Amino acid sequence: MNAPLPPRSPARPHRFTMDDLRAMVAAGVIEEGAKIELIEGELVDMAAEGGRHTDWVSAVGRWLISGLDLSFVVVPGSTLPLSEMVGPKPDWWVFPAALRTEDVRGPDVLLAIEISDSTLAYDLGEKAALYARHGVRDYWVVQVETRQLYVHRDPAADGYGYRCRFEADDSVAALLIPNLSLALKDLPRVG
Repeated sequence: MNAPLPPRSPARPHRFTMDDLRAMVAAGVIEEGAKIELIEGELVDMAAEGGRHTDWVSAVGRWLISGLDLSFVVVPGSTLPLSEMVGPKPDWWVFPAALRTEDVRGPDVLLAIEISDSTLAYDLGEKAALYARHGVRDYWVVQVETRQLYVHRDPAADGYGYRCRFEADDSVAALLIPNLSLALKDLPRVG
């Protein structure tokens, strides 16, 4: 008579790291610039971008670039390495030019912006919690459909302590960047 086999441990998904992701891109397994994010070790497909999303990303980018000098780095739609297992791709993020890009982590980010056309629940929920856990101090979500701006500040492990919604006519000042403010109505082509 055969002895029973010991129980197998439950299968667990493999968690990827930023180094794994870089290696997959270098090896051609994942196309450079692919629309994926690394969220808690999982590769997550990003929502498809439509023309309206692109118009808003462009308008916010023009506002950022025109409002900042060379002491700031403005990054469009690129991976923000928050930890070894977390690399979201905000539509825009800003950090001090004194830092090297590869050294930037959440607390170094002066402003992170998501343009939300079809992903509002995700951007205000899971993504906001992710940025808060990693210390991003000023996180904005631009809601395209309603032309509202959601501002998140005071990050903590359990989320943001400050969350406020602003209308298109309201002028909102960046928390960590002097003399930078935005009223959505003033954006060219979309406001």
